[in-house]
Amino acid sequence: MLGQRLKGLREDNDMTQEDLAEKLNVSLHTVAKYERNEREPNDSMKVEIAKIFDVSLDYLVGLCDQKCSYNRVNSIFVPYTLDDEGVRKIQEYIDMVVGLRESRGRKVKVGL
Repeated sequence: MLGQRLKGLREDNDMTQEDLAEKLNVSLHTVAKYERNEREPNDSMKVEIAKIFDVSLDYLVGLCDQKCSYNRVNSIFVPYTLDDEGVRKIQEYIDMVVGLRESRGRKVKVGL
């Protein structure tokens, strides 16, 4: 699963295997092996890959299908199967609630 995700993320970001290898400071052959699932990156390499593509480790390794940001500053994780429109509506609702509370002078920390 990781190999498919990695290849998809790389292609979605218009990167070649060589580009990614340079960013990760590994050989082109290593990236190719990751993508073919012939070699698995160690945990610290997975973290670097997640940072480069700004996706969660859960998404990268195939535990979820929702592309949450690695940093999760303005991201939400919805533990239900929703389409993009449903996730967008939930985010709009959270933004509205936060906006209402902030306009009343209260700081709000939202973490889903």
